[in-house]
Amino acid sequence: MILMMPKKYKYGFTALISIVLLASGTLAFSLVTMVHTYSYVDMVMRRELRIQSRLSLDGCVESIQLMFRKDVFLKGVITMREFSCQAYIKNDYRGNVTISATSSISGVTTAVSSVKM
Repeated sequence: MILMMPKKYKYGFTALISIVLLASGTLAFSLVTMVHTYSYVDMVMRRELRIQSRLSLDGCVESIQLMFRKDVFLKGVITMREFSCQAYIKNDYRGNVTISATSSISGVTTAVSSVKM
């Protein structure tokens, strides 16, 4: 004797599988969309941080040039917290002055290797 399912439960397995497949497809699509959105937002944020870091570095170098014009014996490492930068001034006291500066904001670093005055 062959056991058969009652007629009203015959299509339940197919419906269950189709719902599971649709739900998992929707979940996969949502995850891929969120990953790409996060990547785009991170790219935009890093671009803004690079611009901000570069502007901060320019302000730092200009401030150090002004400090040097006020004090010609300025030499060594100077840290400026306002601009989140650190500068190294090489001065041989013969008019040859070189400034190297680095600015870092939220992990984004911008550097200028040498500015001669």
